[in-house]
Amino acid sequence: MIDRLRLENMPDYYRKMTIEDFLADCARKPIRSLLQIDVHGLDKEGSMIDIQPVRQPRLSDAVIRVQLSPEISRGEYVYHWHELRELGDEVWDALGRERFI
Repeated sequence: MIDRLRLENMPDYYRKMTIEDFLADCARKPIRSLLQIDVHGLDKEGSMIDIQPVRQPRLSDAVIRVQLSPEISRGEYVYHWHELRELGDEVWDALGRERFI
């Protein structure tokens, strides 16, 4: 695991930590079960979307967390968000979530 950590992707808070401090920081956070949704771009049928359950150490209990690539345009964002909304309507019950989103 340690060799997969990429410092260039971490906030300054973590860059200043030793690996021991980083691991201790992760250890104090509860493990949260999340549904991770990744949009990989477009193909001929629309947005390429992967949905998978993940478990991560996290202090935040935010109900939705959106991370956008700096390269995404406003048009891409709006298009993918619309596709995600439609997908959510289609698969919500299968994901074990309540009916309305």
